Amino acid sequence: VERLRELCRRLDPQAQEPAALEPHRGRFLAALADDFNTAAARAALFDWVGEANRLLDGGERLGVGRLREMLWLLGMESLLEHDDGADELDPDAARLLEQREAARAARDFELADRRRDELAELGWQVRDTPDGPVLRRRQ
Repeated sequence: VERLRELCRRLDPQAQEPAALEPHRGRFLAALADDFNTAAARAALFDWVGEANRLLDGGERLGVGRLREMLWLLGMESLLEHDDGADELDPDAARLLEQREAARAARDFELADRRRDELAELGWQVRDTPDGPVLRRRQ
């Protein structure tokens, strides 16, 4: 669920879904039509997620497209909703993140790991992205 939620946060509501993702949707629907084979449907859904993440990592803008339908069929459409204020940093978390990044820059990975663990104790998860670290509230 967290992997789906993270992808949903990355999607651009104004962008289109690339045609390259359509085969995954077709496999998803075919699996559900085959005696509601949710294991195969879930595999196709995560193939869609993997390909979408590759496209996003490559700089493409990607919209929700048919993902909404797939999530709805599984009763998971609420993953597309996000609370924009939910990840507002408190001063302690911001300070710990800054200290973690300074430790990483100094190659003091033991201290960086301790700061990451302290953030986790406060309810934050650190995601290291190509654009820098991102803190997300733990679900």
